[in-house]
Amino acid sequence: MDTQTINQIENEIYNTVYTRRDLLLFYKEIDQLMDSIFRTDVDFEKAASSILGELKKQKIEEYLKEKKIDLKNFVELKEVLSKVKKLGETFPVVSLTLAFEPTEKILADISFWFIKRIGQKVILDIDYERACIGGAFIAFEGKYKDY
Repeated sequence: MDTQTINQIENEIYNTVYTRRDLLLFYKEIDQLMDSIFRTDVDFEKAASSILGELKKQKIEEYLKEKKIDLKNFVELKEVLSKVKKLGETFPVVSLTLAFEPTEKILADISFWFIKRIGQKVILDIDYERACIGGAFIAFEGKYKDY
């Protein structure tokens, strides 16, 4: 098992998780997936297809395959899905106040900007304030900037 490949897939699972709200929704999806698998006779692929978006489903399946997880071994599967869920807690949170509600594209661009600047994925905690005209307020690691 290649650790670098595993780490890359772990980050890719969270590629479309930009905000704290997205993160909480993803946690809920993982919980629903585990619940669906363990309380019913639905197999992993069917449950994942109905609960997760296609990209997340593909990345989680890739992750499970790379870790050589037997999809019929519910104990192993639950442990790995719990680990996937806990990965979200490792990303730093950036507080961002904007004068508008950003689109998915803008969120992706902001997220990518942080990856380029600090070298890692962040979770955006976004507030809206009309007084923030033409700029943004950013708080990260105890530092506050007004742009």
